[in-house]
Amino acid sequence: MTLAREERRVRPAGSRCGVTVAKRRGSGVRMSLDEPKPAPTPPPAVAAVAALVTLAALAIGLTLPDVDLRLGLGHRSALTHSLLPALLPLAWRGRAAACGIAGGIGVHLAADCFPRRMTGYATVKLPLHGALPPLESYAWLALNAAAALLLAAWWARRLHAPAARAFVGLAALAAALHYLWHDPGGWPVLALAGGVAFAAVRARGSALLRRGCEEEEQER
Repeated sequence: MTLAREERRVRPAGSRCGVTVAKRRGSGVRMSLDEPKPAPTPPPAVAAVAALVTLAALAIGLTLPDVDLRLGLGHRSALTHSLLPALLPLAWRGRAAACGIAGGIGVHLAADCFPRRMTGYATVKLPLHGALPPLESYAWLALNAAAALLLAAWWARRLHAPAARAFVGLAALAAALHYLWHDPGGWPVLALAGGVAFAAVRARGSALLRRGCEEEEQER
């Protein structure tokens, strides 16, 4: 006598993989997870266009904050020296443009964190409020620079395939180095970034060395 079997497929909300639930009389419940389907890769032409749009937007973002002078907003207006301009392309679903603009603005604001003196011309100006004090201006620039760079990295990881992401990353790094090299506030940023990179590589090497020693001890 065969056991009656009843199967039904359940797909939880927000899940990519289906769950097969099999009910057997007298045998309990068995569940198995299907393999998730890989995310579709865009055609090469689409990926190339997205990479070029990101790089073009990056070049624009490097100098975009200083458009405040042409708009009559005063130097270092909070409207342009913030993450706000990078979010505007999202209104037209321009994620590739937003990614590049965010990266460029992040580099620009990082350099602005190191003026000769954070007074008057160098301070951040809020609409209907006026200039922020030096300490608050430092905080505004640093927080917006960090947010813009992190958002650019997050978007690049989601938008571009690994090969295109590597190309965009190298080109963006070259553009950022060129901008920081010629900006008076760029030298401290380069020194800080170099120190962080050195510390990260050293910590990574120490972790790999420690892991290798542990594996050798386990083999003995």
